[in-house]
Amino acid sequence: MGKGMLTIKNRHSDEDGPLPAWAVERPAGAYFGYFENDQGEQAVFLATPDAARFAYGGDWANPLEVRDPDWAGRPDKVVASMAGGLPILGKAEMAWIEACVRAACGRFESVKRGGDA
Repeated sequence: MGKGMLTIKNRHSDEDGPLPAWAVERPAGAYFGYFENDQGEQAVFLATPDAARFAYGGDWANPLEVRDPDWAGRPDKVVASMAGGLPILGKAEMAWIEACVRAACGRFESVKRGGDA
């Protein structure tokens, strides 16, 4: 693996709490997504074969998590689950979450079929 290619500063205040450890110490093979909206609010998404996690700036302490060894085979259910547990988000944020879930699902379903992560 090469050197890191992106460094992102947390734009939220200390009162919002620290970024979740899983977003900082990403396991090998995990899918990671970052989003910043037009108001500078940040979000992170991390998926592994057994779980999908989402945290939104301003509420880092309460990330959403879908833990299920078969989650990658049901992207619509995961998107709906995450959308139901999120604060009111705009269309751009929801499109990003769906894109992350579908990309991660594709990656992990490919690995199940014998492809590379």
